[in-house]
Amino acid sequence: MMRADTAATGTGGLRLGAGSVPDRSASHLALWNTTAFVDLRPGGAERRVAVDHRTDDGRLVGTWAGVIEGGVWVSGWSAPFGGIDLCRDHETVGEVMALVDRGVDVARRFGCHRIEVRRKPPHWSSSEPYVEFALHQAGFYAVESDLNFVIDLERDWEPALRKQARRALAAAEALGLTVERLSADDENGWAEAYAVLRRNRVDKGRPMRLSLDYVRSMRDRFSPLVRMLVVREGDRVVAASLVYRVGRGRDVVQYWGDACHDLPVTPMPIVVRASVADARASGATTLDIGISTDHGSPNLGLIQFKRAMGCRTEVRTVVALDL
Repeated sequence: MMRADTAATGTGGLRLGAGSVPDRSASHLALWNTTAFVDLRPGGAERRVAVDHRTDDGRLVGTWAGVIEGGVWVSGWSAPFGGIDLCRDHETVGEVMALVDRGVDVARRFGCHRIEVRRKPPHWSSSEPYVEFALHQAGFYAVESDLNFVIDLERDWEPALRKQARRALAAAEALGLTVERLSADDENGWAEAYAVLRRNRVDKGRPMRLSLDYVRSMRDRFSPLVRMLVVREGDRVVAASLVYRVGRGRDVVQYWGDACHDLPVTPMPIVVRASVADARASGATTLDIGISTDHGSPNLGLIQFKRAMGCRTEVRTVVALDL
């Protein structure tokens, strides 16, 4: 089981805080690039390749990790994104380029015919433009682009909301709903929350790619970094938010949504506020809400909702190199 550094208590008394990371032995790795994550799927850990690059004086610059499948080295395998993990927020472009060159060389030596990188969103670090530049200079080209949405937790959230969102939040508040973060051992609660999330996606024509058993495996392996927030009307769950701490100070909403209720207004503004409050209280500086496009096709209603709820828009790309 991976350990968090140090604020909410999870399995075994671990606490979620500003210093929490998915892998303490390699604290720069994003959750989806760790061995523990890829090991959740059969054969993932055995096919994982991780390329480190160090400066001439031995300082670790970063790691490029991925899984080889069918001759393709995929960074962000079975995940929303992966990409290159740098140890410093501010790295030199020369060292980033050297890391990319090393990774391409290793992929060739493994006999790969293609590399795909599901790049991190731009807000991840100030060095992401250097990563993008280095990949393009190495010959990578974009194969997919999506609109991603993020909330900056270092700014006050509610005052920045649009009038429409403030009215929706006030209407939802009037419903008298309650909010709770589920404990990791509340199996009935997790099952009920998952059912709401699944119903929400199915009703909107979106696939629910992660099973309940898989979500439980993620929770148990990465607790307390993986947590479930629920919104209740009385004893009934009417909305939920599944959130991952994927890197130091970086939270991602894996799923959120409402379903199985006949409330007069949507409880989703309460879900957003609860997710923001929980992320900020547990040390995150950004809350990534994910993409609102399907292979480049925009979901206009979802985009409008996220913008109204105070999200900033950015472009997340997938790039590839044919070897």
